[in-house]
Amino acid sequence: MPDRYIPAQSALCEACREETSSGTAVGHVPRISVVIGTFNCEPFVEECVRTVVNQTEKDIEIIVVDDGSTDRTFSILRKMQSQDGRIFVHSQPHSGFPGCTRNHGIARARGRYIAFLDGDDLYDPHKIERVLSAFEACPEADVVIHDLMHFDCWPPQAGGASYLTKGRFLELASDFLKKTAAGIYLCERDLYKFMSLRFVPFCTDSIVVRKDVLLAEPTWFREDLRIGEDGELWLRLAKQGRFAFINEPLSYYRQRAGSVTGDRELFLKRTIQIHKENLQRGRDTFGASDVRQYQAKIAVLFFDLGFAYFRKLKLREARAAYKDSLRLDFQPNVFLAYLKTFVPYRATHLARNE
Repeated sequence: MPDRYIPAQSALCEACREETSSGTAVGHVPRISVVIGTFNCEPFVEECVRTVVNQTEKDIEIIVVDDGSTDRTFSILRKMQSQDGRIFVHSQPHSGFPGCTRNHGIARARGRYIAFLDGDDLYDPHKIERVLSAFEACPEADVVIHDLMHFDCWPPQAGGASYLTKGRFLELASDFLKKTAAGIYLCERDLYKFMSLRFVPFCTDSIVVRKDVLLAEPTWFREDLRIGEDGELWLRLAKQGRFAFINEPLSYYRQRAGSVTGDRELFLKRTIQIHKENLQRGRDTFGASDVRQYQAKIAVLFFDLGFAYFRKLKLREARAAYKDSLRLDFQPNVFLAYLKTFVPYRATHLARNE
């Protein structure tokens, strides 16, 4: 996969474009399309799709794109497709890039709105109904987001705090939120600044986008990023449009071993890349103090990357990451960490093993 932007539209094969323009565009147009990407999700995929099939809102289509699974994922999906006419299953050669499968699904989506779900995650039964009601309550919104729960076994432990409760989102973002209905808030355009300087308050499973807004983007999901391709798109959408927020966990994100996000070095490198690009994108929005705050945030990420390298005794890489951190925001503790990278390899190795 080349290391560059790949416009999603041009990344589609000719057969995909023909199918989009003919076969799948005929007949009833659903209110919403749910795009599900899968790869080797045999233990989870049936439960995942069932949570969409069993939504209280029935006027949906479910587009599942399998990224060349080598287990029984695809056969499970084909069986489910034969049982429910709202399910459309597609397969592609394995890419390893989540953006490829999602773009594949977007190209086939017919609904007015597009939602996303990964093949091992789950929806609350009322998720689609609640999201559509939020669009009705906030007609100016281009995107609706909501809270979610993390879990490692099902059902989740009773009494567990949701993702945004732990992140104190309502408290930290109170200046950007205007309540419009019970549990529904319209976000001010400054939410883009909050997402850039603080954190992105949702994941792929907890966002729904107006189709016309998404299609207006020259690039949908980046196909050159194995990690962070979703957050990069959300930042672009937040800069251009309006968001609404439902203060309710309506999806469930499964935490499991082997996830690509478990690669700490890759996660940090891609996060840094996305934020450096976004800092340049937002220059017309950020004030001088915002730029300094954003640079300090990126500097912390470089420091974390340097430490990850140092723990593996990759001293040259650690030194480079610490230097990048110092260039953005000089901090004494980072300078001390930088000096430690000049300790001879053998001495560092012995110190680590004492």
